[in-house]
Amino acid sequence: MRVVSAPQGVHGGAHGVPLGDPQAPCDQAPVGQNWIEQQVDVPDVAAPMLSLWYRIFTYDRNLVEDYNFLEIRVDGNSLQRFANQTGDYGCLKPLHDLGWRQYRFDLSDYRGQRVRLVSTDRWFNTWACLDDVQVGGSD
Repeated sequence: MRVVSAPQGVHGGAHGVPLGDPQAPCDQAPVGQNWIEQQVDVPDVAAPMLSLWYRIFTYDRNLVEDYNFLEIRVDGNSLQRFANQTGDYGCLKPLHDLGWRQYRFDLSDYRGQRVRLVSTDRWFNTWACLDDVQVGGSD
């Protein structure tokens, strides 16, 4: 059994949001979900945008998109799932750090709706960091 520490840091500013437990043993990671949810007022502009940065750390890979992913949801609808889809996996393999990546989505159809970000894990330890989450007009 191996316990790892999550690499520290944020994409920008002083704070980010961790989803999951980087201290959990890889082969005994808890099954379940972690999420952050906030009600936002989507601006009444031509192209309101959701923008965020995410970083996934995992010992697993996901070829069927049903576990070990970060999911972006708006008003109960899944917009996107992100996961490791390449490389060796398992607790005896190196940790995959997918690096910081940006996600942007046009919220024109979701004005005034609730935005929910969800990270799930059902096997080997997987966790994510979110940062620089913004809802605003397009630039």
